[in-house]
Parts: sequence; C-alpha cells; structure tokens
Amino acid sequence: VREAVVSTQSTGDVYRTLRMHLNLTVDMEERTLDGYVQFQFVKLQDTRVISLFGQESPNLILDMGDSMTVYDVELYSAWNGWEKHSFRSVCNEEHPISVLRCMLEIREPMQAAGVFLIRVYYRLTEETSALHFVPPYQTHNKNNYFLVSTTQPSNARGWIPCQDTPAIKFPYTSSIRVKSTFHVLMSGLLQDINLDGEAWTRSDFEQAIPVPPYLIAITVADLVSVDIRGVRMDVDDGVGPAVPPIRVWAERTVMHDLGVRGSPLLDSITAMMEHSEARFGRYVWGRYDVVLCPPGYEYRGMEYPAMNLYSSSIIDFDNLAGPQFMFTQLAAHEMVHSWFGNMVTPKYASDAWLSEGITSYMEMQIMSDWYNDTFAGDYIKTSKFTDLKSHLGGYTGASAKYKILTPYLHDDHPFHGFTFIHYNKGALFLEYLANITSPEEVQEGLTTYLERYKYSSVDTADFTHILYDKYDLDSGNKMEKDVFVWLERPQTKVPLSLFPSELYDRGNELYKVLTRNKKRTTEYNMKDVAEAYNKKTGKLAPIAKYMRALLIQVLQKMKSTSNRVTMTEKRTKHW
Repeated sequence: VREAVVSTQSTGDVYRTLRMHLNLTVDMEERTLDGYVQFQFVKLQDTRVISLFGQESPNLILDMGDSMTVYDVELYSAWNGWEKHSFRSVCNEEHPISVLRCMLEIREPMQAAGVFLIRVYYRLTEETSALHFVPPYQTHNKNNYFLVSTTQPSNARGWIPCQDTPAIKFPYTSSIRVKSTFHVLMSGLLQDINLDGEAWTRSDFEQAIPVPPYLIAITVADLVSVDIRGVRMDVDDGVGPAVPPIRVWAERTVMHDLGVRGSPLLDSITAMMEHSEARFGRYVWGRYDVVLCPPGYEYRGMEYPAMNLYSSSIIDFDNLAGPQFMFTQLAAHEMVHSWFGNMVTPKYASDAWLSEGITSYMEMQIMSDWYNDTFAGDYIKTSKFTDLKSHLGGYTGASAKYKILTPYLHDDHPFHGFTFIHYNKGALFLEYLANITSPEEVQEGLTTYLERYKYSSVDTADFTHILYDKYDLDSGNKMEKDVFVWLERPQTKVPLSLFPSELYDRGNELYKVLTRNKKRTTEYNMKDVAEAYNKKTGKLAPIAKYMRALLIQVLQKMKSTSNRVTMTEKRTKHW
C-alpha cells in the first residue's frame, strides 16, 4: 500500500463506504451548492474491547475540500430516526499537500462492527477546485454559467465529503434541484425528472455499478440534445450489432452547427462504440452521453461512466462534412476508458498507467481499425515515442522519479501520478509486449485482465500477475527483466525498430508544407495537399482520408478564432 496515505485521510481501514446518496440544490446564479450527502458505512472492527482499556476509539474521518462549510451531521437510529451527531471540521493550511489540508472528523458512530447510516449537511461556493462554473462569456450561448465538475484523480472531496480514494468503489444515487432553465447530467442513469416549485426541477439519478469517488460527476447547463442511437436491444435485430443508446448534448448554437443526426461527426461516435465493444466486450454503463462543453472547459476530454465530456474547441465547425481526426482520436481514447479506468480502476495514483497507458495503447489500435490502415496507428505511436523522449528529458533532480512508470509518491500530491509518462510510456510498454509476442496476445491478456478484475480497483502487481500467468515468467527470464525495467526504472527499453522515423518525418513534412502557406484558410482541397506533399517529398502521399484528417488538425492549430466560436484566452495561449 505504497501511497494510500497520500491521497486520503479517511479511516478506510475501520470504516468502508457501501452506498452514497446525494441531495443538493444547485443555484447557478449564486454559483453555490447546498444540501446533504448520505452514506451507508460498514464498520469493519469492533472497538468495544479497546475502549475498556481506556484507548481512544477511532472516529470516522472523511476527506473534504477547503471551500466546504459543514453545518450539521446526523446519525440514523432505528429507535429515534435521524439524530444530530457531534463532528468537527479540521483544516491545516500549512500542510504541503493541498488535497490533505482539510478533513471532517465525526465522533465514533458505533463501537460494534456493523452497518450504519450518516448524513453530512454542507454548503459549497464557486471557489472550490472541483467545480468549474464556466462564465457566460466563455460559452457559446453567452447567457448562463455552465457548471462542470473536475475531480480527477483525488478531488471528489472538493464537492462531496467522502472517502476520496480510488481504492474504495461504491454505487450511488442522487437528487439534484436546479432552475427549470437548466438541465442536469451525471455519471449515472437518469431515473426521473419532476417539478419542484414553480421555477425548479428535481432530477434523480442512479449509478448501480460501484465507482470510485473521482468518477462521480455533474454537469449543469442550458443544453439541448439529439439521439444518434436508440434503445439497446437484448438481441441482435439482424441489421447490426446492438450498441448502447447514445445521445449528444450541447448548447443550442453548437447543436445547430452540428446539423442533422447523420453528420460524419455524430456517426463516428456510434462506429467507435462498435469498434470498442468488439474488442473489450459489452459496454456496461447503460447509455453513452456525449457532452460538448464550451471552450472555457479546461480539459480536451474527460471520461465518466455513462457520460463523456469534450471541449467543443476540438471540433472544426467549418468542415463538419469532413473527417475530424482530433475528435475521433480523442473519442477513441475517452471511450476506451469505459473499460480501462472506469470498470477496472487503478487503486493508487502511482498505478495511473493502468488507466491512461492501456487506454493510449488501445487508442492506437482502434485508430488503425478506424482508418482501415496501420498508418494512423503507427503515426500516433511514433508521436508518443517522440513525446516520451522529450518528457523524460524534462524530469531531473528530485523530479526524476516521475520517469518511472510506477513512481513512489509518498509525501507527494496524487496529481503528480498523472503525467505524460503514464500515457506514453504505458502505451509503449504494451507495444513492446506486442512486438515480442503479438498484438493478438496482448489483446487476449487485456481481455483476461478485464474479466478477472471487473468492477475492482487494482494495482500494478495485479496486472503483472496476468503477465506471469500468460507468459510463464521465471526468475532471470529476459522478458521478466525487461518488464521490470519498464515498470520500475526511469529508462525506457524501446526497440527503435518499433518506431520507424520515416512515419513521423512524413507527418511533420506535411505539417511544414501546409503551415508555410500564408493564406491560412480552409480553401485547401485534397488534390492541392497531395500535390504539395508529393512535390516536396517525391513520394506518394499517405492514404487520402488520413491526410485530409491531418490537414484539418493542422488548420485547427493555425486558427486563433473561429467564425462561430470565440476561443478563450487560455486556449489561444495554448495553441
């Protein structure tokens, strides 16, 4: 348990969350949340014996954010119902790890081992790091705030007092009250919507599959939607594979730009789901909501059960009829997280590569499937190798530990476990395994991994058990030594033959050809691009549809504004 102490202060060795219910009112005008969270806990240890010897019984400790005001705690009794219970909020501003500065300490609810219910009443302001109220001027509609929660990897405590560690997973329900002009989405399935007063509605959700706290997500905004796949059927109808119902949510102006439901962008989401289910098995989260957030959303994409968030800034609205390479690649990555990360979850921050690395590897495979050619996957693979070499060189001195795929994060912020090393080195580790065995064997190993640890939280040791079982690794075996180097050493044992530099050079040459054109408009056509590329390199151009997709990606990078979207200062600076 290398750094469980780093990401949480909760007493998980004595108390364990079984279920959670969230009941909140979200005021978008005041940018506040108010209500309660109710937990069903199990106490794992009987502490009546230690109390006889005068030892202090363990209190229930929950992680909480520094912008949270807890004003009441209640404990349920079969005899008296809900009764007030003593508690205290403790904050240490001097703590070097920001997520560990505050905690909620609740007097021991019961001494005997067993199950009990407790409610925590609290209020939140907009200052919390877990809730991003995108201001109206950074949205498309320009009318209202757009609320998005941002909780990865250990920031659920920023809006819910809880045992905030991915090592503990539990199902949840919620009841969210908002003004009628807004729509609520969560990482669970909508059960009901009812009027609550003249101008308010209440939306009820349920997530029956256990999830870690960081995957409890909320979005509140003025949204409209379009269904691009209907209700999943239990059996194949003979037309095609049954896929989960898919719905796209966006602000009204964005949905207008997307146009009819048959656009290539929307069709690609359905096809990507079919590719994913063919590789990993049935999608278990019931439905798949795609939420297009405004450019002010701070991430390009974020995966949640039943709901994936994307920044609309990655979409080329001037070419909706053409390929959207950036969106397709990102959609592949986030969708794969439905299996790797959401269904099987890394237990600790140092094991983040089990989510991001495996997902990045499968992203390459799916992109090759998508374009029906290895060039797209190979190009992404080579780009990851180049990026990895760059990032490895950036970690020196005390930060050199981050070069290791499974770094020791004691006395360190859990967010430091999420670096490009986990994405790229993790993906290339699996590419290495595929090279010395075969891609099919790696796929089989990952399928076994999903089946064995379904709905669990795991660490790297659990993954290596799969390798030992599959490849019969013995002490002193060369493959075993290589695996150890990949996982536990800062260097990267990468056979350069895996990453032919000409792939990367071809892509970069195309990029240079395009960016030298001073017009910087979307007036290029496929013939112009192919002729310019062939004239410069004397070679045949790569597959036409991939070149066109790459061209669109380049044009997106060149533009600082769009005809329809004013980009945020942050994103303009990024480009």
